[in-house]
Amino acid sequence: MEDEDYFILGPNAELAVRFVCKLCNSGWMSDLECAVKPTMADMIANIAIPLDKQQQFDICRWMLKTALILDAFADRKAGRGYFGPEERKLVSEGRLPSFTHAWLVRYSGGDFPIFSRGVNLWFGGIPNSIESTKAYCYTFAVGFFGAQLLCSRVPPGRDAPVRIGVRPGPWEATTIQIWPTRGSLEWPPPQSLDDGSPGFMNFAERWSWGHRIR
Repeated sequence: MEDEDYFILGPNAELAVRFVCKLCNSGWMSDLECAVKPTMADMIANIAIPLDKQQQFDICRWMLKTALILDAFADRKAGRGYFGPEERKLVSEGRLPSFTHAWLVRYSGGDFPIFSRGVNLWFGGIPNSIESTKAYCYTFAVGFFGAQLLCSRVPPGRDAPVRIGVRPGPWEATTIQIWPTRGSLEWPPPQSLDDGSPGFMNFAERWSWGHRIR
């Protein structure tokens, strides 16, 4: 099951958020932006580059930071929203929540100059029930750079998340996993994702099993 929170696209897509305090904005968030800017700038411009473990970690943390800001718009009263104070604290301290995964792709289409989408997912039970696994998928693209973050929260009493099925697609050839890191790697992956089928939208929706919750 899925519940789409926010879907932003276009050449001038922009959000103004009061969620971030001035200290964070000028502190760790600013430091993180400076850390990832040279690496991401190359990928946005379609320049092939190697990525060491630290660069992969920084990009994943940047994805989490961006997802946190987008998630701040979610209607908690309607049962939406994923991240809480614990996740925000971990990211601000330079750590990542458990059961976090991240992948990079090369986007070669032209439909989405900027793409930013956050989706709540539920697996293994009724949404918002204690036995279900709640997950959050955030997909982002700008220029040739594309990335996806998947976080899951384990139900009480479990020491591992419910296995999440993925829709069929050319993911082995079009994605590279950066978290958990598997060591140094090279971007871009062997194949790109465009606006066809299977394409970038299939990638964005590959974890979205079930019907939409309203």
